[in-house]
This record gives sequence, C-alpha cells and structure tokens, in this order.
Amino acid sequence: MKKSLLLLAIGGMFFTVPADNSDRNTVANILAENNLNWDIDKRTTFEGGRIIALDLDNRDMSSTGMIQLIPEIGNLTELRVLTINDGQLSYLPLEIFDCTKLLRLEIKNNDLKSIPIGISKLTDLTDLDLRNNELEKLPLDIVKLKSIFKIQLWGNHLTLLPSKMGDLSTLRELYLNNNRLIKLPANITKLDLTYLDVSFNYLRKNTTSIDTWLNKYNNQYKSEQYISAEGKHF
Repeated sequence: MKKSLLLLAIGGMFFTVPADNSDRNTVANILAENNLNWDIDKRTTFEGGRIIALDLDNRDMSSTGMIQLIPEIGNLTELRVLTINDGQLSYLPLEIFDCTKLLRLEIKNNDLKSIPIGISKLTDLTDLDLRNNELEKLPLDIVKLKSIFKIQLWGNHLTLLPSKMGDLSTLRELYLNNNRLIKLPANITKLDLTYLDVSFNYLRKNTTSIDTWLNKYNNQYKSEQYISAEGKHF
C-alpha cells in the first residue's frame, strides 16, 4: 500500500515522514467492507499525519456506493469533514460520534432510517446535511448541538420535530421542506434564523405565535403544503 507522507519542519530543515498508517488502515477497512476499490489518497486529506477530511461519496454512480459504515470509523478522531453521499447507507454506528472534532457531516441521498442518540457529542459541528434519506424522526439530543449553524433535512419522512428544537441557539439555516410535518413544536419560535423552508409538508393551522414566527421567513408557507387525502389544504 502506498504510504502518505507528512512534511515535518525541524530546526528550519524539512523532512518527509510517513503519515499515520492507522488512519489509512481504517479507511481501507471501510472500503473493503463495501467492496469498493476507491483510491484512498484521492479520498483523504491529512494534517499532522492524521486524516482530517474523508470523502466517501459515490462520485460516478458506477457502484452502489457505501452500504455500511463499520464501527471502526470512530478511530478517525481528528476528522473534521465527513461526506458519504449517493449510497445505500441505512444506519449509522454509534462510534461515528467518537469523531468529536467533526465540523461538517454530510450524508445525503442515502437510505438512513434513523440517527442514533449520541449526536450531541459533536460539539464543534456547524453543518449537518441529511437531505434525501428515509428519516422519520430525529434523536432528541440533536437539540444539544452547541455550535450548529446549518441543518438540511429536506426530502425525508419527518412528521414531528423534537419539542426543544428551539434550544439550538446558534442555528441560522433550517431546511425542512418536502417532509411530512403535521405541526411544529411551540419553542421553535426561539430560533433566530436567517433562512427557513417548511414548504411541502402537512402543516395544519399553527398557534398564533408560530404563525407569526413563520411569516417572518415566508408568508406563503400555508399555500406550499401538500394536499390531504381528502383534497384539503392544511
């Protein structure tokens, strides 16, 4: 296997030393479990000998892409960016949340049915993209993401949001369009957003406070909801 090299400066002189092979082995094992022959060097970014960015996207759609993510992913403790797009991933191991330095987690266009409890461990996470999956609910501890700025959840099967969704004080962009939401939690009005999309859901009439809050972002949201089986707009 080709070794990655790290440029090291000592006393004004530069030396090349092998990068940490344990991280490379972890990625190699992940790919092997999915029968993927992707070039590791084109899929990873190293810093200080550790992997800080990992691209597991199914770029050319020539295979099924990622089907499973093994617990060993948790060994990549310096990871900042992880993308796993356009595959058939249906679940996440708890160990993914051992990558506590993640800033961006992007798992879109997959088959995720749920997100396990433990996501609150990602205290540095600013960007979460889970669009176009099969999610029906969110883990309750998602409301404890301390640094989150942007959440994309459109194209799932969400019917309800956690009751304390409004506790995400750093959140500024929230994409909930094309789900099955029937109502929004009362404390969502605590959010101070710069962008919100709740179009194409099943939202019934909300409380006056939620209606007022929604109209700050898009006063057309009621006309952009799905039609019920009885042919009525919600």
